[in-house]
Order: sequence, then C-alpha cells, then structure tokens
Amino acid sequence: MSQPSANYAAKLTVALGTLTAFTVAAVGPAAALTRTDVRHPNPAVSSRQQAPCPAGAQSVPLDLILLGSAGVPEELRDLVPPEVTTFYNELTEEDKVLLTGVLTASAAQCATEEEVLEAIKAESERLHNKVVELTNLLKERVGLLNAEAKAFVERIVEAAKALMPKPGERPSLEELRKVANEIIERYKALSEAAQESLKTSFPKVTSVIQNEKFQKLAESLLKPVLPSA
Repeated sequence: MSQPSANYAAKLTVALGTLTAFTVAAVGPAAALTRTDVRHPNPAVSSRQQAPCPAGAQSVPLDLILLGSAGVPEELRDLVPPEVTTFYNELTEEDKVLLTGVLTASAAQCATEEEVLEAIKAESERLHNKVVELTNLLKERVGLLNAEAKAFVERIVEAAKALMPKPGERPSLEELRKVANEIIERYKALSEAAQESLKTSFPKVTSVIQNEKFQKLAESLLKPVLPSA
C-alpha cells in the first residue's frame, strides 16, 4: 500500500471507529443504520466536497455497494443490483454501520478504491474480504459493458447517489422526476448494442427500466403537481 493511502486509511479508521462506537452506543445498532450523516474525517479535503469527483476517481462497484448500504429512494431501489441487496442484508448490524460510514465518508472525499478498501480492512478484515469479493464480481460485470453502456451505468449511479437522503429527509418530487426521466430517456437513447450489453451484465436494471410498473411510476412522477383547491 502506498504511503498516501496508508495515511488516509489511518485517519479514516480513527474517525470512523469513534463515530461507530458513539452512534451504536447512543441509538442502538438498528437505529444507527439511518445515521449516514458522517462527519468527514479529514478537514483538509473539505473543499473537495463541493464539486463532483474527477472522472474515474471513484469505483463504480463501490458506488453500487454504497447505494445498497446507505439507501436510495424507494422509487429507485430496484435499480440496485440484487447481489448488492443480498450482500447488505446478510451483514451484521455492526458491519452495516461500519460499511455505511466508511463508504459515505469516502464518497464525500473522492477516495480511491484502494483507500476505501484499506480503511475497511483496518476496521474488519472479515468485512474487507466480503467487500472485495462483491467488488470483484461487480467489477467483472462492469468490465463486460461496452463503452456506451458503461457510461450509462456511471451516469445513473451518480444520479442515484445525489438522491441519497440525509437523516430525516427525502428527495423532493422534482428531484425524483428529473432522475426518473433522465434514466428512461438515456436508456432509450442507447444503441441496440449498448442495451444488449447492459442486459447481459445487469439484467435486473434492464428489466426494471423496461417494466411497465417503472414506466408508469416515471410517468406519474413526470405529471405536474396540481395545487390543492
């Protein structure tokens, strides 16, 4: 591991160890799962939180795991690969709190995949091994996508991340409307080859987008909200 990665992992580990212990002790393991308002462990990089991460700075597989752990709005939840949902549901409560904290803080700081995995390993080698196994599976799936389909997946992942709720909040109807519309329109604009590539690697995503229920949901979100009489 490089020195910068080691330094990042050490700082993130200390901060998250304190955060996890405090959260679980204060509100209990189950309630702690909703506490994704992680304080960023390194103030020196706080300025990076205001701008999008550079292209390629983050890992699509880890972003997909983040969406499964931190949660996305119910209306978009079926877009999370089923392997991610199963993985998260099988974790212990303690591991859920730890993983959500690491991934949320790391995403805010545009941490690299190596830095994130090292931070998890410093807290729990057992959890680290599970995350690596799932990451490798997702990386293989992403690697099979053609360039057009990969760009589509990256874009909808970023759009879904932007809708991850803060504690006690949920995205506005307008925000959901924009994302639902974007997903459908971008999918329709894909070439036949790209759609087939997406279907091969992520069949659930394709089936959800093509599903009549999702189409109706998007249509309902796109309808203007009429003022009450």
